[in-house]
Amino acid sequence: MFVRKCPNCGADVEYAEKWLVNRANRSKSVCIQCRGEKIREAIGSGKNHHRWGKKHSAKTITKMRAKRKLQFPPMLGMKHTLATRRKMSKNNGMKKPDARRKRRLARIRELQEKHGQVIPNYNPEACELIEEYGRKHGYNFQHAENGGEFHIRELGYWIDGYDAQQNVVIEVDEPHHYKNGRLRKKDATRQQEIEEHLGCKFIRIKE
Repeated sequence: MFVRKCPNCGADVEYAEKWLVNRANRSKSVCIQCRGEKIREAIGSGKNHHRWGKKHSAKTITKMRAKRKLQFPPMLGMKHTLATRRKMSKNNGMKKPDARRKRRLARIRELQEKHGQVIPNYNPEACELIEEYGRKHGYNFQHAENGGEFHIRELGYWIDGYDAQQNVVIEVDEPHHYKNGRLRKKDATRQQEIEEHLGCKFIRIKE
């Protein structure tokens, strides 16, 4: 496995062969996330496309349809093995924490531009549990019904409860946060990101 840095964002990009690295260096290719942003910009502009404002003739459309009927997917009638599916999932760049955070922050900015202030949905029963836990253990949590959920802008997360003075985060877990009795991976990753960013104590309670 060979690794090079994306010239745009500095992220690590992995290659199976050395010659692929050399080719990427010569062409100054960027990582999949940066490439996706460039593609979205190009698609969004539209006018730069060589067929902007043009239409295919009826004859061309008929030919395209006939050719498409002769094309078959290479995996038709076949299935990927479990090992292959896991490898594909692991190598999916859009599942990496940095990529997820970029998409999350972009979506929040989009909502703010369209609708102004963003207020996430919340569970009133969770607020009661947070208040009760705070009274028993000496915490003063800010939550949805007490100043609004604390927003970690750099991560794009709203947290159920936060005691800023004692730097303690509390999250109320509903049944869907667990699978076979174990906390789901995305929730565990979210907790880790928050702990690393705030340097806080993290408490989880079940609904």
